[in-house]
Amino acid sequence: MKRILLLGMVSVPLMAMAEDLSLRQRANYAFEQMKAAERDLTTITQTIEVKKGRLEYFKQKAIEAEQELANAYKESQEINKRVASTRNRWEQLSNQLLQGDSESRD
Repeated sequence: MKRILLLGMVSVPLMAMAEDLSLRQRANYAFEQMKAAERDLTTITQTIEVKKGRLEYFKQKAIEAEQELANAYKESQEINKRVASTRNRWEQLSNQLLQGDSESRD
């Protein structure tokens, strides 16, 4: 009986130490997980900032491209007006020239 009692007295502190060690291991593991998550958060935060910067850059480029397109349309309209005007002037002069040629033949 004394042996059982003695064994019981020895095993209780061993179990407590095992539980303490297990708790310490779990705490260390949780700490490592927390640190890894913090690193991941830092990385993703930096990635987000880079992507936001790129998005702003491309938004600005899109605005510039839209403005260039609008300017090109405006220039195209002005050139179309100029083409129509010069075509009309050419037709008028050609008609006058044809009338002059037909009058001189008569």
